[in-house]
Amino acid sequence: MLDLRRLQYLDAIHRYHSFTKASEELFVSQSSVSIAIKSLEKELEVKLIARTPKGIEFTPEGEELVVYARRILQECRQAEARMADLSASRSHMLRLGISPTLGLALQSFLHSDGFAKRFPNTSVYLDEGSMKDHIEKVKQEILDLSYNALPSDGDLSSLKLIPTAKARIFAILLPDHPLAKRPQIRFEDLDGVEMVLLDEKAMIRDKVMERVEEAGIVPRIHSSHNQIFCMLNTIKMGNYIGFLNASDAYMSRYLRESGLAIRPLEPAVSFDVGFILKAARPIPRMVRELVTLVQSSGGGEIA
Repeated sequence: MLDLRRLQYLDAIHRYHSFTKASEELFVSQSSVSIAIKSLEKELEVKLIARTPKGIEFTPEGEELVVYARRILQECRQAEARMADLSASRSHMLRLGISPTLGLALQSFLHSDGFAKRFPNTSVYLDEGSMKDHIEKVKQEILDLSYNALPSDGDLSSLKLIPTAKARIFAILLPDHPLAKRPQIRFEDLDGVEMVLLDEKAMIRDKVMERVEEAGIVPRIHSSHNQIFCMLNTIKMGNYIGFLNASDAYMSRYLRESGLAIRPLEPAVSFDVGFILKAARPIPRMVRELVTLVQSSGGGEIA
């Protein structure tokens, strides 16, 4: 009988093509992962993974077993979720992806007494990241769902998107920056201005660059960041201009308390925010309740 733990290891190695990254995700030692795969190969009497000068490669037998492994693991997760749904006392782990700028009100609720009282048997694992990263993790069922910017293009057939609010992008700069004197900043005003941006995986960067191109200017990008607070520090140190969703009350307050100015863009740039789930996966009752709560709040305070 195949061991589920070893199938989990095989799946993680295939996703990352790395024993090291697989062991980090699974919170086990790399040697434990290696031993488990060797044991699986011995039991099945086939070679699953080959080490090459370029890294690791799955054999045809390994690729085929991964397909079966993912089906088995998905069925197990669905069965577990369904039983948790039917049990009033069983504890449940919610694996939630969350945007570092869009989900601050939701994060506040998740750490509140209100959440603990409403969902007494639920613990939460938070994964902070970009929309694109979270979509892949939702598809692979590493995450149950994500609260993030909602995609508007690409293949969305395997996803269920639940809008909850609109987010608006603002220019972020120091009060003594020349453009801070203006009540709003046009994209034409950015010609020749040094900017710092979030990295290529961020929806905010995509939206800003679309408008920059439409304005016909050549951007002067000083740096790109996958950490928001690193970007904000760079804005302060170099008196650059950056862009963030600041329609979230928590983020807006933090930026102002940090000594930064917030200016609207002209024309305004906005995008949909909400939950991203896997379409074919059953949604547990507590997830449905959480989604309803956020929808009713419109992205603001959650009661």
